Amino acid sequence: MVSKVDFEKENKDLTKEVEKLDNENRKLNLKLAQEKAKKGVSEFRDEFNKTLATALVAAFGLVIGLSWNELIKAYFSSLNYLETIHSNLLQTLLVTLIGVIAIMIVTKILRKKKN
Repeated sequence: MVSKVDFEKENKDLTKEVEKLDNENRKLNLKLAQEKAKKGVSEFRDEFNKTLATALVAAFGLVIGLSWNELIKAYFSSLNYLETIHSNLLQTLLVTLIGVIAIMIVTKILRKKKN
């Protein structure tokens, strides 16, 4: 038969063991939460950097495009035999053609890199 003293001692030992396991569980949950937070911050940082890089590339692309626009305008306005409307039409067609070709090339390159 189990005595009351033995039972109480075993009960105290089990209670301490449960408390110890609860503390370990809390520590593990805290560690898991910290790891998730670090991963979330890392993913946010990566996405932010990608977005920032895209914005910078777009900004420089706009500056380059505006520069080319001025050059093309100057070239077509120097052609005296073309009327202004024809000059603008040729300029627009040329810029559109170059832009579409550039977009197609970049899209193909990006698709190849993804695969």
